[in-house]
Amino acid sequence: MLSTARWAYDIGYEVALCADACDDPDPQVHSALLDESVFPNSWIGLWRIARVVKSTEIGDLRS
Repeated sequence: MLSTARWAYDIGYEVALCADACDDPDPQVHSALLDESVFPNSWIGLWRIARVVKSTEIGDLRS
């Protein structure tokens, strides 16, 4: 998910990530990547390049 999201952003896509539809073997890594409140100054946080939503909200996304 990390590589794909960054690649999509780099080539110009608007990226949305379903936080509850992806996972990492380490729950702390998952939180660090998707939850801005965990490491708000992190350069790797995906919230910087993507909309992070729940799977139930994905149908509500509009440009």
